[in-house]
Amino acid sequence: MKPYRLILNALFFIFLLTACAPVAVVLPQPTPTQKIDRIAMSVAATVFAVPTFTLIPTRTALPTRTPTTPPNFDLTPGNQPPTPILPTALVVPSQVPPTQRSEIIATLTPIPGPMQGNSQYGCSILSQRPTDWNKFYPLDTFDAKWQVRNLGSNDWPADNVNFIFVSGAALHQYGSRFDLSKDVVSGGSIELTLDMMAPKEPGNYTAVWGLAYGKSVFCQITISIIVQKK
Repeated sequence: MKPYRLILNALFFIFLLTACAPVAVVLPQPTPTQKIDRIAMSVAATVFAVPTFTLIPTRTALPTRTPTTPPNFDLTPGNQPPTPILPTALVVPSQVPPTQRSEIIATLTPIPGPMQGNSQYGCSILSQRPTDWNKFYPLDTFDAKWQVRNLGSNDWPADNVNFIFVSGAALHQYGSRFDLSKDVVSGGSIELTLDMMAPKEPGNYTAVWGLAYGKSVFCQITISIIVQKK
């Protein structure tokens, strides 16, 4: 009995080993046609898997400027190009501002006047300021000045020859008789000055003054003005 049991136990153990062992599955091998189809499908999948790119337009190149050749001038004598004539600026004289009414005084270049008097006591008016017929407004004040030359053979002593009012409009302010400011030798000159005022009423006025030796007036000096309305 014992050998029979040993054989049964061995068979049972072999059965258990075969039952627990993994079963090998034999897969069928693909045919050549199936291999080609699988490769095509793999390539197609790879192509579709590649990301696509958007093309960016390239910048259009700008045309280059072609350098121009400067004109070739013949600079030999007689062949020079003509010189352009530039326009000249027109100079407009500036406007002279009007003078103030109290400064309407004209001046002239001293021109000796005719001789007055005689060979012993004679004179000539060299200049006058203001000149005759200047315009003033009523009660305007001004200085009248004369440059007088001694053309006589005698001197003019300051205490013997006087500057006096003779006739006409009384335009002076402070007196009608004045001594000379200095002695005037023969051929010399002196400036005579009077403070004057224009009359109240508009019109033309003339004042006559003179140089007198004693009671004789040998040099007559006048001034004429126009008094205008305000």
